[in-house]
Amino acid sequence: MNVAAARLAAVPRPVAALLALSWAAGIFTLSSLPGAAIGAKGFAGAFAFNLAHAPLFGGLATFVGLALLGRPSIPFPDRGRMLGAFVLVLLYGASDEWHQASVAGRSSDVLDLVTDAGGAWAGVVLAATAVRCGAGGEVRL
Repeated sequence: MNVAAARLAAVPRPVAALLALSWAAGIFTLSSLPGAAIGAKGFAGAFAFNLAHAPLFGGLATFVGLALLGRPSIPFPDRGRMLGAFVLVLLYGASDEWHQASVAGRSSDVLDLVTDAGGAWAGVVLAATAVRCGAGGEVRL
């Protein structure tokens, strides 16, 4: 069994939920920064800044997934809960884009939401893999 997956799967559900809330608060704080404060200039800066959405929302989805998916004793993570974690994070991403539209120098962008979705799915898969490996089984998604 992968030691990192076992450790991730061992995070208690209330702790994972608290980490998810803290991570979401961090995303909100970053989204509240004015455009001039983040320094994304030109196409290259905007592209790099857009790519930052994937790990941010991937981390959030990992914690939400761990909070929802259950413990390693479950033989296979419930796909409905995986989808639920993904949808929750995607809705948070949509609300983040809406929020950014009201911040000076920032804008709402569909491409950001697409990047959020990619990161969120990767995070949910990471959480499901950790739970599955923590149960000593093989990963089948």
